[in-house]
Amino acid sequence: RNKVKYLLASNAFQISFHNAQDLYGLDLLVSLLSRLVNQNKVDVGIVFLLPNIGDENYFNLIKEKIEDQQLIERFIFITEPIKEASSLWNISDIVIRATNTDGNSLTIHEALNLRIPVIASDCTVRPPECILFKNRDIDDLHDKVVTVLRRLDYYRKQLSELTIENNAATFLKLYSDIEKNSL
Repeated sequence: RNKVKYLLASNAFQISFHNAQDLYGLDLLVSLLSRLVNQNKVDVGIVFLLPNIGDENYFNLIKEKIEDQQLIERFIFITEPIKEASSLWNISDIVIRATNTDGNSLTIHEALNLRIPVIASDCTVRPPECILFKNRDIDDLHDKVVTVLRRLDYYRKQLSELTIENNAATFLKLYSDIEKNSL
């Protein structure tokens, strides 16, 4: 975190593919970082949480691409499970969800709960606080990241005013009621 001015974070359970494309957009993130560093001259890094590598061949190709573009010190993989990913989101300036298909992403909710700006693909319905980019569109992703980095204080302030409902008590009561009724 102390080696770069801006830190972006993303994650995947493991490298996977959907419609013959990188499901989690790892390829997009490498291209994004290359543009930001080499073209825009932004002091930025990416940490990618990947507790299970999955496709080793693709992982090695991605690492080669990172090396070829001289991004080794700026693109870090965490390949060991960590207790909670929210500790990574908490030290990040932006969390990116570059998936080409998705459900109700816990990553997004954790980051928003921490008041960290989230840029996510428009492959599915996302919380209204997310900044959306066109699915698999590196130009749109780049533009959204640059916009947020230029106005980071504005986006942080917007999220600081966000009211997030804590549903923990509601869920605990629901589970308790289910348990009582099933006995």
